[in-house]
Amino acid sequence: MLEKYKEYAELTAQIKVLEEQKKEINKIIFKDLEEREANQLKSDFGTFSFVERKTYKYTVEVSTQTKILKQLKADEEENGKAEMKASKSLRFQSVK
Repeated sequence: MLEKYKEYAELTAQIKVLEEQKKEINKIIFKDLEEREANQLKSDFGTFSFVERKTYKYTVEVSTQTKILKQLKADEEENGKAEMKASKSLRFQSVK
């Protein structure tokens, strides 16, 4: 059974390397699409397209209300009024 643990650790290391490679290729493709002045490129293996993620900066009033809500949530967690749901998952930390 320990073989599965080792396999998991090895896969985790491989995924890390692949994710780094993917980030570098992403930069190249991003630049290429910009140079083509294209929002999308379709190919035999998939479609590459730009997506837009919006973020907002809120007014002081909304930020204040958000802080109040956070405190209310913390209070309910502390006094037991908030219903807690826990789930179990696996975490792996590689040897450095």
